[in-house]
Amino acid sequence: MCPTEHSNEEASPNISFFKQIIFRWRYENCRQYAKQGVPDAQLQLAFFHLRGTGVSQNPKEGEYWLLKAAAQGNSAAQTCLGILYTGSENLLPKDENESLRWFRLAAGQGEEFAQVSLATALIRGNGTDRNFPEAMMWLHRAADQGNLDAQYFLGQAYKDEDNLDRNSTLSFQWLKKAAEKNHPGAQYELGNCYENGIGVETDPVEAFRWTKLAAEQEYDEAEAKLGFYYLCGYGVAIDNAEAFSWFRKSAMQGLPTGEYFLGECYFRGVGTESDVMQGVEWLRHAASRNFAAAQFQLGTIYLYGNGVPQNKAEGIHYIQTAANNGYPAAQDILGCCCYFGDGIEKDDVQAFYWFREAASAGNINAFYNLGDCYRKGIGTAKNPEEAISWYQRAASAGHPGAMFELGRCYQNGVGVNQNLEEASKWFQRAKELGLTELEDN
Repeated sequence: MCPTEHSNEEASPNISFFKQIIFRWRYENCRQYAKQGVPDAQLQLAFFHLRGTGVSQNPKEGEYWLLKAAAQGNSAAQTCLGILYTGSENLLPKDENESLRWFRLAAGQGEEFAQVSLATALIRGNGTDRNFPEAMMWLHRAADQGNLDAQYFLGQAYKDEDNLDRNSTLSFQWLKKAAEKNHPGAQYELGNCYENGIGVETDPVEAFRWTKLAAEQEYDEAEAKLGFYYLCGYGVAIDNAEAFSWFRKSAMQGLPTGEYFLGECYFRGVGTESDVMQGVEWLRHAASRNFAAAQFQLGTIYLYGNGVPQNKAEGIHYIQTAANNGYPAAQDILGCCCYFGDGIEKDDVQAFYWFREAASAGNINAFYNLGDCYRKGIGTAKNPEEAISWYQRAASAGHPGAMFELGRCYQNGVGVNQNLEEASKWFQRAKELGLTELEDN
């Protein structure tokens, strides 16, 4: 073979081999200075062991050298220890107290990351009682130096209901400061401020604009919210195809909200061709992440056989899971299933229990069903007066069945004094909503 015919592989040096030599040289050099007590060398040596660069990965050896450097006041080493003890890197056992201690030492030396990390731990109560005053102090120190994460967390802290210094105006101002510097989380939260009137007048167009800026940076919650805006026409013209596109982007990042809405789009053919099986698959993804709305939707799909073979056992499983997760509509449906024995053993006491749970969460249909329980003595003692109270709550919220029942109660003097004029009024309201007769089960 002529020299010009040599392959590139034969002519080129083994880059990997030379990298190993270089890493090993750097490692030995760092180790020499680390043993002499040089903090920066100890920090670098720790990284070699933590990452397994040039040597076998050894988190305990990495911890040893970080502790050496941190004990000499090296703030970067102190910050690293704070991070490692949170357990987020899965390198060292989680120790929130130690994490807090090292973050506090580094924060005192002006390490902005440590200041923000310490503040968020204090707000969440990680390894300590919640302490908003100290947290706000550290956030202000970092935020005043231009730290965008600190500005974002300040905005969040100022609207936290547990913060005695809660201030929606300051919340808006700090979020806006970070958002204008392109912080995606702040842009998303600023959109929420404009949507809900937090520290600023409600403005759908501005809510859409800031949410879109965050979504364009692949911020998953913003992608899902943007899809919802396009779906509902909030701050922008309705565009189902765009809604579908943004739901898909957030779903591909594993966001349960996006997975749920993408499933709904496929199931109902919104912004895309209808594909029931794709819809069910995405709903399953969201349900597996404990997203109660997806669990409820899957439950109703299987319970009633909507687009899939009916499977009441599967339906009850998902509905019960959503109910246990506090989803009011699921609690109300589960109450109905218990009352009628639909897919589950008939149990009036359980029916009453779930209706009461749903009603306590504000479910209008549960108001009505709870009224029925008290009027008929389903799972509880008869109490006509209590029945009237729940019928009135449901009727006031526009429930036609409750209006009709109120009419019957006034007509027959059940739980109230007989009043035919009041009865006629409620019958008429129910009729206006299309209900002229109601079977008394």
